[in-house]
Amino acid sequence: RTGIIWFDAHGEATTPETTTSGFLDGMPISILLGRAWQSLARSVPGFAAISGERIVLFRASQLEQSECELLDQEGVKRFSSVPELEASLAVLRKDVQQLYVHLDLDVLTSTEAVWNHWSGPKGISLLTLLEALAEIGKTGNVCGLGVASYDPAADTSSKAMLAGVRAVRVAE
Repeated sequence: RTGIIWFDAHGEATTPETTTSGFLDGMPISILLGRAWQSLARSVPGFAAISGERIVLFRASQLEQSECELLDQEGVKRFSSVPELEASLAVLRKDVQQLYVHLDLDVLTSTEAVWNHWSGPKGISLLTLLEALAEIGKTGNVCGLGVASYDPAADTSSKAMLAGVRAVRVAE
C-alpha cells in the first residue's frame, strides 16, 4: 500500500523492447509497474509490481512516445504544478498508507543548478520543487526518499548539492 511520487525530467518508462538507447536508468517506472525486467525484479526480496494509479510523475519534460503510451495505459498520473500535485495527493492518500519520494535532480532547471551532464533548461525551479516536497510532507507518511543523478564533477558551483540538501530537509 505504498504510493510513489517521482520527480524526474524523464519518463523513466522505457522497456527493453521500446528503448532506443538501451539505457537501464530509463526503465525504473516500467520495472515498478511490472512491465520490464520481470525476472530481475522478482529476484528482489518482497518485490511486487505496483499499480500505475499509485504513481505520480512530476514534471517529466523529456518523454518518448512509447513512454507516454505505457504511462497512459498503466494510469500513471503526470503533473507539472504544485496545485495539480496537491489535488492528486488528496486522492492518493485514500488508497495508500505511505509514500516513497524519488527525486532525480534533473527535474531542476540547469539555469539554477547543474547536477550532471544531462542537465537542461526545461526543468522546474528550486522553489517549485521545495513547495511540492513541502506539500508531500504534509501527508505525514513519507516512508523513504531517494536522491538520484548527482555528479559532483559537474556541479562546479555546488548549487546542485545545496539544492539537494535543501530538498531533503524539506522532505524530512
